[in-house]
Amino acid sequence: MTNFLGIDPALSNTAYVLIDEDYKVIIEKVITTYSFPSNVYVNSEQRILDIFKHFKIVPLIENLESVYIEDIGYMSKDRYLFERVGLIFMIRCYLFEHDIKTVIVPPKSLKKKITNNGNADKQQMIQSISDQFGILWGSDHLADAYGLAIMAAWEYQGK
Repeated sequence: MTNFLGIDPALSNTAYVLIDEDYKVIIEKVITTYSFPSNVYVNSEQRILDIFKHFKIVPLIENLESVYIEDIGYMSKDRYLFERVGLIFMIRCYLFEHDIKTVIVPPKSLKKKITNNGNADKQQMIQSISDQFGILWGSDHLADAYGLAIMAAWEYQGK
């Protein structure tokens, strides 16, 4: 059975979902490095390293066809924009080093493919996935990661 991994990277909540070719969820995970409100501030470098260590298992996933990672929005005004770019690049380099096919997906492309609306909001993504696949995610991060894994599966299946 062929497997596909979707990653929605962010400094506060990075999510990943591994599915098989029948779109069945094998693994789902949200990595939280900072919770609000909190008295403890974790610097960006430590947060990125804490997230990155979770992806060291990726080369061990059997029958992994590809990894789809959500890119930064074109006009993103994210406070941690440079850190997110760094996180994505670290993950990409690691996957490249292990010869794992990686595709970077712009947020609008993900939304368009899953909802038929490139400007869909988080709730529309969650609802569209629920309608199409019968999974109601409680996290928009997991919904995005699942959507990315679905896109990888669809490409593999020629859809």
